[in-house]
Amino acid sequence: MAQLRYAGIGSRETPDSILMDMRIMARVLGQRGWQLRTGGASGADQAFELGALTDAKIQSEIHIPWNGYNGRSFREPGVICPIDGSELSEEILVLTRSFHPAWENCSDGARRLHMRNTTILLGANLQSYVHMVICWTSNGHNKGGTGQGMRVAQGAQIPIFNLYYDDAQQKCSEFVEMMEKKNVERCGSLSQKVPARIHQVD
Repeated sequence: MAQLRYAGIGSRETPDSILMDMRIMARVLGQRGWQLRTGGASGADQAFELGALTDAKIQSEIHIPWNGYNGRSFREPGVICPIDGSELSEEILVLTRSFHPAWENCSDGARRLHMRNTTILLGANLQSYVHMVICWTSNGHNKGGTGQGMRVAQGAQIPIFNLYYDDAQQKCSEFVEMMEKKNVERCGSLSQKVPARIHQVD
């Protein structure tokens, strides 16, 4: 079956109750085989990572904007710095800039953080999109780094479940079940097309 992936992101101002919800959701999704992509920031990112790695024992994919960000190193398992040394760094920059309303006002550090958000959603190769985004923003608004990530997700037509809204968890649960069903059906369909001899053991 195809690997199902989601982005777990959110404001550093995410309330404690929502952080606990994020950790629980990450644990449940991890146990169901979903892979987390997040950014190693304090708050929401760490809550998702704790749920996935500590609780569900699923290795997450952590995208950092530079080595040493928030004490994280690309030498850690699952941690990557998709900007430095990447052949796609210029493409990542151009794509990220196209979704930002005031790119000229961003510092170099802020730009790298926004670029990191792009690869969380679209993959370091810009071709391995997540299947959904789970996040929290104040008043549900697209603001800050999370807001930038939401704009990229909207541009890529990736569903967003903002936990600011009371019905977000229910809608997310329904989407997860739908995606898992499609994944199983697709796998079964592909298996039927593979000649039987491929499955035989010599």
